[in-house]
Amino acid sequence: AALRKLRATIAGKKRIPAYIVFGDAALRDMARRRPSTLEGFLEVKGVGEKKCRQYGKVVLAAIKDYCLANSLEMDAGASPRTLSAKVR
Repeated sequence: AALRKLRATIAGKKRIPAYIVFGDAALRDMARRRPSTLEGFLEVKGVGEKKCRQYGKVVLAAIKDYCLANSLEMDAGASPRTLSAKVR
């Protein structure tokens, strides 16, 4: 719900349909993975370099806030490559 709300806010500001910002499948994958880094965010289905640059920081902040508020771990289902990027 938090990611849908963020998507709607971004879409409203840019005056574009919400699905152009991120599709529902991308939001579900973000919610499943809960990435903490831009590298991890790039692994989300539907997120490429452009969307990562445009929305990565604000989406990661929303995911972090949600995880902290709900005692959830971040980087669920992250690849070993992403986890090693976080350690650096």
